[in-house]
Amino acid sequence: MKQSLAQRSIEGPVNRPLTDFEKTNQLDNHILGKGIPLTHSNLIIRMNSTFLEMPQDGFPNHRINFGMAALFMLVPIVPISIILFDALSKLNVSFITIAIFGFLWFLAVFLGSLLFKISFFNYTHRPIRFNRKQQCVHFFRFDGSQLTVPWKDIVFTCSKKNILQPVYIAANIIDPKTGIMTERFFLPEMTVSPPFFHAQAKRHYYPDLVSIWAFIVEYMEGNNLPELTRLVYYCIPIAKKKESPYWSMLFSLSTLNPQFSRYYTNFSFLFEMLFFVISFPILLLTNLTNKFPRWNPEIESMCQIEPNDPINLSNKTNPTGWKLFRYVTSMLTLQEFSHWLEDMKWSESLSRSEQAPPNESHNEK
Repeated sequence: MKQSLAQRSIEGPVNRPLTDFEKTNQLDNHILGKGIPLTHSNLIIRMNSTFLEMPQDGFPNHRINFGMAALFMLVPIVPISIILFDALSKLNVSFITIAIFGFLWFLAVFLGSLLFKISFFNYTHRPIRFNRKQQCVHFFRFDGSQLTVPWKDIVFTCSKKNILQPVYIAANIIDPKTGIMTERFFLPEMTVSPPFFHAQAKRHYYPDLVSIWAFIVEYMEGNNLPELTRLVYYCIPIAKKKESPYWSMLFSLSTLNPQFSRYYTNFSFLFEMLFFVISFPILLLTNLTNKFPRWNPEIESMCQIEPNDPINLSNKTNPTGWKLFRYVTSMLTLQEFSHWLEDMKWSESLSRSEQAPPNESHNEK
């Protein structure tokens, strides 16, 4: 598939074979029951017996980071424009001077327009739906078009977008005839940590990435679906509409510290408050200017939720008030933090062949 420059800048190149790094770090579905904890990066939109919906990578950080960069590019455009206009109005200015400032002006405008396209004039997020019943995955592309691929035909790897980028989980669409990766989509997690050798699995894993992969495999193929809800503390409310200003505030406060911690030791929250002054207005502005992604009728017809589905998590099942604020900003009480550690330890032994312990609601913890 042909990529736009904006798309390539955030997704990296496609129409190529898998790299040696990607082949070495290909993820398989035989990961369960090997002592790996399950997690989902606290970025679930909806979860039920039919589908699991999550945003693709960069939510909401892409809007913040690219938005900051786009606004920053406005700073040099004005003075360069003034200097260039002044140079053109004077006949004694050398051609080299005009050429240099003309190039700088063009570069600033070009980069600024690219960054504005990514952060302000695209979509608030791009969702992925893992359809358990149909055993397929629905992807929302950068340009708004949509793609459905059988679950078994997708090659999942740990991948880098560019040479110096962090490592992500990529869902690669491979042409079976040529072996060329024609498209790829990134899951909502990335890591800069080195891989570790997992003795039971007999291979190296990136710990942050393999845990979210194990969660998705358990959802798509496992028999412990009711027990998976034990690991979901809240859902982000962007299933049917854009986030509210309150949730933009919560996202702004959670971007620097997505991992749960005890709230009285969460010192990074102080830095988040400083970052909040910049990130919150940008999230509000990008929320207004970006479009909301909507699935087409064909995909919606494949994702019909059963009436009275006992597993139907959404923002409607979220806790409220101070508890929700603490969960989204990653601050747990000592008791909640202990329960979370128990959940992670319990999830290490979760597999398709084992019976998990009864689910315990977070409202009861």
